[in-house]
Amino acid sequence: MSDKNNEKVDIFAVAKAAKVSISTVSRSFNHPEKLKPSDSQKNRQCSAQTGLYT
Repeated sequence: MSDKNNEKVDIFAVAKAAKVSISTVSRSFNHPEKLKPSDSQKNRQCSAQTGLYT
């Protein structure tokens, strides 16, 4: 799982791209019911763009 530059992609990179906390990214995958749908969708879009969980 890496981005286009062959760099390591993890929830830290997704959090930075989505401009949210690491906890929010983790929660969006483990407990999406605890987030607003818009936040969960934003995190999933950033995850796809960075190459995490594609």
